[in-house]
Amino acid sequence: MTFIFLSLGFIYPHWQPIGLQNKNLTKIVIHPNDPQTLFVGSRSDFSSGSIGCLFKSTNSGTTWDTLIVGITVRDIVINPLNPEIVYLAAGANAGNQPGVLKTTDSGITWFSADSGVVVNWETNVNTIRIDPNNQEILFCGTGGFMGGNLYKTTNGGNSWFIPCEDSIFEAGVNVIEFDPYEPIVLYVGRSWDGKLDRSSDGGIGWEYAGYTNGGGILALEFGVSSNEMLIGSGWSFVYPVGIFKTTDRGINWDNIGQGFEGGGNVYDVGVNFTTTENIYIGLEAGADTNGMYVRKNNQPWEHFGLTDIIIRSIAIENNLIYLATDSGLYKRDLISTVEEESKIKFYMNIEPKSYL
Repeated sequence: MTFIFLSLGFIYPHWQPIGLQNKNLTKIVIHPNDPQTLFVGSRSDFSSGSIGCLFKSTNSGTTWDTLIVGITVRDIVINPLNPEIVYLAAGANAGNQPGVLKTTDSGITWFSADSGVVVNWETNVNTIRIDPNNQEILFCGTGGFMGGNLYKTTNGGNSWFIPCEDSIFEAGVNVIEFDPYEPIVLYVGRSWDGKLDRSSDGGIGWEYAGYTNGGGILALEFGVSSNEMLIGSGWSFVYPVGIFKTTDRGINWDNIGQGFEGGGNVYDVGVNFTTTENIYIGLEAGADTNGMYVRKNNQPWEHFGLTDIIIRSIAIENNLIYLATDSGLYKRDLISTVEEESKIKFYMNIEPKSYL
């Protein structure tokens, strides 16, 4: 192995596998106070014979503990004020019981926290989010072939209810996000029709927040302001799918996935602001096209490695990016400037010397 040391510190110039390589991973989250602590979920799959699990590492992926066996993990959220409290959204897959699980001791013990959430063997709990203004308030979304709905709890998951008219989200909910610039605002992305809705009163009233002309919304990320949002979409035989962007809070949406022939499913979107805006996506569009892509400062998309791998979840912490994929977990340093990239290319092209 060749190690490269530059003035900017140690750099991983390529993707590094950091464990769980034989697992079909679905989600990764980073501890809000300890970036070395990671929670990663996988899914059960009849066709491959895999059993879904929840994993935890306290040393950036060097070693892993298995917290739960026999589960399909759809989402994981950590209470930012009390990180011992973690919620898990479980999906129905390969005989796993769907629902919401909760721990108050950082994953040692878990219990059901989904009273009032309607689930069955075809209905997943797809996503869950904590209200940044009140950690006892959470929203979760369900969906599947039979539809789903939006649910709310005001007591930390002890009981849930539908906060609005039942029919608004009866097709199912894939994505829930609070606006980081205006935390009173809640966005919900629907499962099949690409519609995005916005609420400013705790989920009671809703206004239409744009139509992507794409498939089901799979991911929602914010840009440099509340007006700028990015949507990853997929699973549509009618509409184009891929990556869409608005700079006017949803009035107009642009398909920024030009260059991806035929489009493709985008399961997650990562945004990193260093000297410019860098957008990272994992694209599923066929074996030769699957992999990681980056768009730097509105320039054309560049392939960013990991060909023929499906990326389900992206987590960015400072200058590190983590990917949960169908072939394990990967990590890479994000190069923030052209100068640093040039340095790496220069040193990578130097013939290594032998030292006795």
